[in-house]
Amino acid sequence: VPGDEDQRLFHYQLSTTLEQICSNTKSQYYPIEMSQVVQEIRNRPGRYAFVGVPCFVKAMRLLMQNDPVIGERVIYCISLVCGHLKSMRWTDLLGWQTGIDPGTITRIGFREEVEGRPANEYHFKLTGKKDGHEVTELVYIWPKLGGEWSQCFFMYKACDYCDDVVGETADLSVGDAWLPQYSKDSRGTNLAIVRHPELQALISTAKNTGRLHLEELTPEQAAQSQAGGFRHRREGLAYRLWMKKQAGQWYPRRRVEPNRSHIGIKRQNLYRLRKKMARLSHTEFQKALQINELKGFTRRLGLLSINCKLVHRPLKHNIKSLKGILKNRLNTFIWISRRLRSIIRKP
Repeated sequence: VPGDEDQRLFHYQLSTTLEQICSNTKSQYYPIEMSQVVQEIRNRPGRYAFVGVPCFVKAMRLLMQNDPVIGERVIYCISLVCGHLKSMRWTDLLGWQTGIDPGTITRIGFREEVEGRPANEYHFKLTGKKDGHEVTELVYIWPKLGGEWSQCFFMYKACDYCDDVVGETADLSVGDAWLPQYSKDSRGTNLAIVRHPELQALISTAKNTGRLHLEELTPEQAAQSQAGGFRHRREGLAYRLWMKKQAGQWYPRRRVEPNRSHIGIKRQNLYRLRKKMARLSHTEFQKALQINELKGFTRRLGLLSINCKLVHRPLKHNIKSLKGILKNRLNTFIWISRRLRSIIRKP
């Protein structure tokens, strides 16, 4: 929901009508905080369902245990499946690459549906200033630098040490069903993990009356739909904890122990690259803002992004990409050679 109290475009809001709930259902990849809405719950008696990413839900659970008013009024907690959080600069970067000046974005439509395109091909709709004029751009984010979620651009440092992918403390968790049979549908398909019997009964009733179409998945299929997240939060987390231990630094206790023997050199390089890109995206973008020039950022982070793709993708994809790069370089070399030859031959 747009907010007027600061530069951020979204903040938590109480939804009390069906229309408000339906208008606030889309994913928003944007930083927010919940102190204001918690105070509203204290001041306004009622029964509430709290929606947030896993760390927010865990914080709400702890608050419910220690604040009797909140504990009485928050009836359900609903979690979104989460890869990691990003700062507001991520949106500025995607907009800047299309010509929209950073800091001028006034509206964002995350996850715009494009008919005929798979649901995993994310499109953003950004409204901001370009050359002094307000424009609206539809941005296909994956080809953009920073657009690949797994490269961790503008990720919070705390996210590197989180081990909750699906919001395990929530009564209901929802996310994308990234499985082959669903991901090609441009409308998207939801994964729902139900832990509360009352919510299970509501969902079953909706299914039986034809209001919902549901297909049951096994726990293994549900985990597979978020396979990348679990790899990053299990094998990757163990390696990141091992690096902290080796450096003699403090690290949080997690369900996995510090370890590197469970993964090979290639995966170790991938997790190191992700940490480096997360760190440098913050500092290098700040430098870019100070000089109002994006080239230095794209040059340094672009090289890291290419390295990450080479490490992450299967060998056959890398060979195909390398052939394309060599072909482009060869065509450029041929063109330059012909130009030089024509210049030399001129009297």
